[in-house]
Amino acid sequence: MSNRFSTNFTVFSLFNDLAIIVATLFLEDFAFNKKRLLYPFFGDYGLPWELFLIIPIVWVVFGALYSLYDEKRNIRVVDELTSFTICTLLTMVVTAGILYLSFRDVSRKLFLLSFFMIYIFLIVGRLLFRRLYHDYYWKRDNFRKVLIIGAGIV
Repeated sequence: MSNRFSTNFTVFSLFNDLAIIVATLFLEDFAFNKKRLLYPFFGDYGLPWELFLIIPIVWVVFGALYSLYDEKRNIRVVDELTSFTICTLLTMVVTAGILYLSFRDVSRKLFLLSFFMIYIFLIVGRLLFRRLYHDYYWKRDNFRKVLIIGAGIV
């Protein structure tokens, strides 16, 4: 029997999301601070270092709670994009609450820019992975062909 849905894909997807989120936060933080272009290794970031840990953890927790990493629930692209968008909005609200209660000096533009970039990069990454997986899966010669007797002309 073919094992299309596996725990390996869930773990890969989870760590892929974590890596993309952290890379996006570093990228947008670097681009947001214009003076960091002149002095790249000195000075502090626009985001507190705690947010580089909090935002990915909150994202993955809400993704797991909303079954974002469940391949059986997100078979179609529309289902995955819908659950991904709802998960993004929930994560955005929770992160806004965390920022309001603890880090009030973070700019609203920086907050909105970071979530917009994270959303776009994760969507592109997921769609690209889906396309690569689909091409690999259907170009293999070792998938099983089943003959159903009485199904009509073969």
